[in-house]
Amino acid sequence: RQYGTFRVTPLGVNNVGEPSPVQILWGQMQAVMAEQEVTVSRYGGGEAHMAVSYQPFFFQYFPVWAEVSVVRSPSWLTVSPSQITFPLQQGETQTDDIMLAVSIDVEMGTIGLVELAVEGQTIVLPSLLAVNGDRASFIVEVQT
Repeated sequence: RQYGTFRVTPLGVNNVGEPSPVQILWGQMQAVMAEQEVTVSRYGGGEAHMAVSYQPFFFQYFPVWAEVSVVRSPSWLTVSPSQITFPLQQGETQTDDIMLAVSIDVEMGTIGLVELAVEGQTIVLPSLLAVNGDRASFIVEVQT
């Protein structure tokens, strides 16, 4: 068994002797796919569209930096967001075009899942103000 010494601070509870990972939850990123299923050509590609927005829990005078990353994709598909990082104001929605390209020869009708993550970081006091991320996914099917 391991026992630790904890202390109560104005921002929460943390373990004595370790850096405080306590942050104030400041807002939520939102990621919504325009399409739930996307078809790509067997010898080309396709495109999906993701709406990204930010909703603060408190007042917000400054933008957040949004970062889009690919969490999961089939091995036969290359997934490239058109914008990887961009500033986002409260109430603003930006559409990120997700470019899809078949990278190896696959059979028509092959299906796969793509999952994207959107993380946010405040521009002011990023080590103190945390922003919840979000994920979005869609199905990809190979056509002629």
